[in-house]
Amino acid sequence: MHVNVKNLETPQKIDKSRGFEKLVLAKDHKDVLESQVREHFRKKDSQAAGGSSENDMDLVRGKGQGLIILLHGKHLLSNVGACN
Repeated sequence: MHVNVKNLETPQKIDKSRGFEKLVLAKDHKDVLESQVREHFRKKDSQAAGGSSENDMDLVRGKGQGLIILLHGKHLLSNVGACN
């Protein structure tokens, strides 16, 4: 098998800090999502500063400290890729 590497280019760097700005979502949904993420990190920072929360009932310390968000709907990326 031969692979032609003559036309390979260095990949462009992606600005990861602008990911939320590029998220295609209704403004009110985007506002709710942003507030949930901010609240998650606010709680995480306050627990780190003051130890565990007074409402922390977990038997395993540190368990369940993550944030999972499921975004669903039309997948537009495949259409964009097909246009390129």
